[in-house]
Amino acid sequence: LVLRSMAKAKYSAEPVGHCVVFMIGYWLSEASTIHVMLKSMHPKMKFWNSWLTTIIGQYFNCITPSSTGGQPMQAYYLVKFGVPLGCGITALLSRFIVYQFVLTGYSIFTLAVGYKHFGDDLQQKGLMPFVLIGFIINTAVIVALIAIALFRKGTLKFANWLISLLTRMHIVKRPIKWRVYFTREVNKFYNNFKYLKKNIPLLLKSVFFTFIQLTLFLSISYVLYRGFGLEGTSLLQIISYQAYVLMISSFIPLPVFQALFHITVFQNRQRVR
Repeated sequence: LVLRSMAKAKYSAEPVGHCVVFMIGYWLSEASTIHVMLKSMHPKMKFWNSWLTTIIGQYFNCITPSSTGGQPMQAYYLVKFGVPLGCGITALLSRFIVYQFVLTGYSIFTLAVGYKHFGDDLQQKGLMPFVLIGFIINTAVIVALIAIALFRKGTLKFANWLISLLTRMHIVKRPIKWRVYFTREVNKFYNNFKYLKKNIPLLLKSVFFTFIQLTLFLSISYVLYRGFGLEGTSLLQIISYQAYVLMISSFIPLPVFQALFHITVFQNRQRVR
């Protein structure tokens, strides 16, 4: 279906170059976020190393399940670049916190703007549950982060209660290990929130670069869309469509769901010149 559509479309190679530029901009934006975080703690940090750290993270996110390998490898290479491990972990966690907040804000916006354009199509194809679950997962991460930032002791008490409950249900077999793990992780995120609260200009720069990063990434589909000679849908709508894809793939990162979603959108909403 994709190859047949490409053969029939009035396609120009120029948009491919634009997509490459947008993708490089996406990487540069992430590198800028990491760099401003690291520069405040490690003044000798070079932007080239921040760029390499970004590319390394992107690569290992792509080849490991659920993108779990990116941050550990980034931390490892930051140490090789001469960055103290504590500074590297703080910068990467702070970048993760900012990214989650901006992504959730984008998700809320696109749910409000985009649903009226293709909500019925999603329901007919059975994709809406995946969108909602992806949104709920992203929102749950934000709620957990806010709880850690504002109610650290309460969050630890809840985590210990939950571990005790799961132990009584014979789901958790080594509760002490899990209590130590959660206490360490909660304290780690709490210290990162304290760091961000003390550096508001740094936080605002990071939010700005992350917003640019997501906007460039979500706009790539619009460049391809116009490159195939299609019209009738605005950039804002395409960004909304792509944000829905991002929410689906964050829950089930399988190409088939992304392909099915794109086919649904372009098959039902667009026309060729």
